[in-house]
Amino acid sequence: RDSINAEYGGFDTVEMEKNSGSEPTIGRSKSMVRQRKKLPRKPNTGKTVQTKQKRSFYFSLLFNSSPLFASLILVFLGLLSSFFNTITDCDETFNYWEPTHYLIYGFGLQTWEYSPVYAIRSYAYLLPEALVGHVMGYFTSDKVVIFYTIRALLGIIGGLSLGYFYSGVLYRFGSGVASLTLLFLTFSTGSFISITAFVPSTFSMYCIALSLGAWMRDSFGWAIIWLALSTLIGWPFAVLVGVAFGFHVLYKKGISFVLLFGVLSLILFLLPSAVIDFYYYHKLVIACWNIVTYNVFNSEGGPELYGVDPWYFYVLNLFLNFN
Repeated sequence: RDSINAEYGGFDTVEMEKNSGSEPTIGRSKSMVRQRKKLPRKPNTGKTVQTKQKRSFYFSLLFNSSPLFASLILVFLGLLSSFFNTITDCDETFNYWEPTHYLIYGFGLQTWEYSPVYAIRSYAYLLPEALVGHVMGYFTSDKVVIFYTIRALLGIIGGLSLGYFYSGVLYRFGSGVASLTLLFLTFSTGSFISITAFVPSTFSMYCIALSLGAWMRDSFGWAIIWLALSTLIGWPFAVLVGVAFGFHVLYKKGISFVLLFGVLSLILFLLPSAVIDFYYYHKLVIACWNIVTYNVFNSEGGPELYGVDPWYFYVLNLFLNFN
């Protein structure tokens, strides 16, 4: 009987019945309910608790990341990009590194964009990087070291600007959306390539990230200022990004608020850049306006000069950013 109990999992009762002319059969309990043995639960060992704590820690890092922690991740991304990212655009070399070399050392190649005939690039964008290179020149004469120092500075600024954008997403939409934003920003090929590219569109990316972050945190004045900096010093076509939240600011604050910060931005950014460009071009130059007129209103060249892509180019490029 004991052996039968062990084999069949332990019935309440095991009855041996004799049927006439038949072998003994195993009968179930009167309730006809088979019950399994309840094995004792294993106590939680220290290893199990430690594993659960590790999972909880990683989960909290992913879904409850503070703006500071996210900024550190994105700054680390920028530093990786500064040392391992290649120069993917000839404009970066000839339109920005060469003029910066000229500002630091007094000689360098000049492209037609920096010719006084066209003057569609502003020297105001180059001066901060040239200043860093000039200061580094007191410590080292190795141009490679100066090159990577400027690039590392771009990576740090880019990481901090994207970190502020993350904080705006966290403030407005919560940790779930913010965690996905951090995930996409960190592992996007587009982020890695663009965060240290020495071109005005990257500078506009910094400013637009700061502008959108300020907008999501209801700092409307700063949102206008950062958008104006992107437009007047960086890439003027990026102003289209601010159209949507511009209407929102108009609705929330009124036209007088927008005009006040718009005029303040002109004084802070447009006036100094005009003075800087007058010094280098020897004439009054509004570079952000010149590039718009050349690319939009110019019948001889304009946007068709190097070919036109179909409208779905932007869709394909968006997918390529996550390739």
